[in-house]
Amino acid sequence: EVRLDGVGVFYIVFAIVWTLLLFGGMAFLWMRRDMPILRIRGLGLSFAAVCLLHGYWMAVTVAYVYGPLMPEVAEYWIMGIWLPFGVALFQASNSRFLYVANAQKKYVKKTVDVGWNGERPRIRKTLVARWKMLDYSFKMLLLVGLGMAFQVRTCCSRRIW
Repeated sequence: EVRLDGVGVFYIVFAIVWTLLLFGGMAFLWMRRDMPILRIRGLGLSFAAVCLLHGYWMAVTVAYVYGPLMPEVAEYWIMGIWLPFGVALFQASNSRFLYVANAQKKYVKKTVDVGWNGERPRIRKTLVARWKMLDYSFKMLLLVGLGMAFQVRTCCSRRIW
């Protein structure tokens, strides 16, 4: 049965208060999303990461209350999917700052070698060259998405039932 003793009530109240503070802060940031530092960050990815990490924290915090009702494998799924997905999305969100630094390289003048006949050299269309021509944000999201797919595949391949 559910544990609603003093410790259980404390954990529930603490989780509710922390959730209200967190969503209040997120609403504050959303209302000021036109600020340059928030536009660079990308609030969508940041909010998704924070929501997944908060959901994991909340499930673990309130597990004392509902723990006797849930099988142990439920905590495995929460830990195996929500936590890595939250960390992966947080990493993708933080990579936007690195993207800005890389984007500023285009303002540096680069000299282009011109061939003997006045033509620019052809760019080889190898897989590596195509990868380098992709947008940084797309590359980061692609790598994070592949990692998340690998994580789901790893969690789903274990037979723990």
